Amino acid sequence: MLPPASNSRTLDQGTSKAIRIHDCGGPEVLGWEDVPVTEPKEHEVKIKVQAVPLTPCDISVRKGEGAVRGLPFTPGRDAVGVVVAVGAGVTLKVGEMVAYIGDPQSESGTYAEEVILPASSVIPIPRELFCHTAGYIASVLRSGLTTVALVKLYCRQDDPNFWVLIHTVNNDVAEKLCFYLRFLNANVIATMEGPLEQDEIAQLLDSQGVHVIGLNNLEEQVNHITKNNGVDFVFLSLGDDSTFKETEKCLKRTGHMVYYMQTYMGPSSVPTYSVAVIAQKSISLSIPKLDDLITSKEKLLDHAKEVFQMVRLFVLLPNPKCEYYEMKYAADAHSSWESGSQANPIVLYLKGTEHINPPVCTECTTHNRVYSLQPGGSVVPRLSEGAEAEAEAEAAV
Repeated sequence: MLPPASNSRTLDQGTSKAIRIHDCGGPEVLGWEDVPVTEPKEHEVKIKVQAVPLTPCDISVRKGEGAVRGLPFTPGRDAVGVVVAVGAGVTLKVGEMVAYIGDPQSESGTYAEEVILPASSVIPIPRELFCHTAGYIASVLRSGLTTVALVKLYCRQDDPNFWVLIHTVNNDVAEKLCFYLRFLNANVIATMEGPLEQDEIAQLLDSQGVHVIGLNNLEEQVNHITKNNGVDFVFLSLGDDSTFKETEKCLKRTGHMVYYMQTYMGPSSVPTYSVAVIAQKSISLSIPKLDDLITSKEKLLDHAKEVFQMVRLFVLLPNPKCEYYEMKYAADAHSSWESGSQANPIVLYLKGTEHINPPVCTECTTHNRVYSLQPGGSVVPRLSEGAEAEAEAEAAV
């Protein structure tokens, strides 16, 4: 999508910390180590990292899946932080808060205290959003960009009779698609698993006018809601043949279906669908990649501007199930992801950057497993398992 960061540069005195992988494998290969301090060259910037979202690509890269990378390396493809140095020809200023949406094969990963990036790939964050935590912005930016790109490309936003089915709301992009489409006044049906009356997200979606339904008898439920007209569009996150056939029955003739998971998850297995089934109702099917949806810096900045506006208006809200881990405990974060937290965003943060209050959830008592929200809205970092052991060891000395 954008130029990858380069790791070819002159070393200066001093070191900083970064996660390093010397051998691909399980979460235990993520080590917190000293790395040489470097300075930006022409058209580069150095940022002090504040927060990094854990992405599915991070898991794949750690395991050694996909393209082979030279060892050792630092994982991570996205980041939010503050500019601390700039090279020649860069208009960004020291002290600006910025974000980076990177290539999964970038040589300079973002699981680090500091990272040098091509200035062309950095997104300035509007000053009015500086009151938001870097972790909040990190948790919504990639999924927000994916949401905006998908909607802008595929959905008609000026038709009051336009119906969208989001099947299934089991990931961060699906949730944001619901909120964003409702903000644009689209008619939205969302499927979810489990007892809906006990699900916090289901209740929130319902409050925004989303028709939240279970997975059973899908065609019957959709026909009831749309008065037997069906839906114009389906965003599909589940890719097996049975799910496709079930969802296809809900589409109008000449409807459109998007299997969108690789826009967010990165390269993944693509489901195989029968062309004959698609042809029966003149359905069109897209399986896009985010790199193909955002092909230029101009488009990246345009979509980012829309995401920031949605953050400003609280359309894209922080996920109450988001988990935060201090970066040196990245192994704990990866273990949590692989043990069943794939549906919830996970953010790594640098100690000392977590003190800014989140803009919402001021009455939330179960914000996430690393932050506990105290009366008055102050955020107190809660120790992860690794930090608890470290604190106990320090107390014993």
